[in-house]
Amino acid sequence: MPLTLIELLSQYWPLGKEPSLCKLVGTSQAVCIFVSTMSITAIALDRFQVQYCLPIIMVSISYAMIYRKLKHRNNSSLRPSSVTRTNNSSRHDSRVRKTNTLLVTIALIFCLSWLPLNLFNVIVDFTNPFYDDPEAMVIVYAVCHLIGMSSACSNPLLYGYFNDNFKRQFFEIFTVVCRLNKTSERPAAERGGGVVYGC
Repeated sequence: MPLTLIELLSQYWPLGKEPSLCKLVGTSQAVCIFVSTMSITAIALDRFQVQYCLPIIMVSISYAMIYRKLKHRNNSSLRPSSVTRTNNSSRHDSRVRKTNTLLVTIALIFCLSWLPLNLFNVIVDFTNPFYDDPEAMVIVYAVCHLIGMSSACSNPLLYGYFNDNFKRQFFEIFTVVCRLNKTSERPAAERGGGVVYGC
């Protein structure tokens, strides 16, 4: 870069009349620019693959293995007998369907949650549209990071939503708490004291 700048400003080649130096400098600049560009591209693609694609592949393979193991275990526990075979089969199909839905939903939410942050990283590595506005870059990064981290919060909610025992226990506790609030609401209202919140 300095030699090109000097040549452009002074309108002559600063390193004498040797043509091999002129060609060598031009070639070395082209090689450096090419290597730098390819390195940035490789880093961006590597980051995208290692941080996003590899975990998605691992999650998908793991969940496929879990599904196969559960299906094999449930199929081996269902021995053909009589009428109970039909009842067990329908319960088994329902459990398999629910497990499939849970596994696919968790994998899908993982993919969708981390996609914005990884796309942001790749875009910034390649083009950096926030060059003139670093404050906007921080805001977009924070939002993308928050969306990515939300996948950790969504997993317990999904497990609770797809677990019938958890839902049943949750609603039992919720109704007990509501009843307790209603019974404690009456005496407080009769006394005319304080604000009481009920369900």
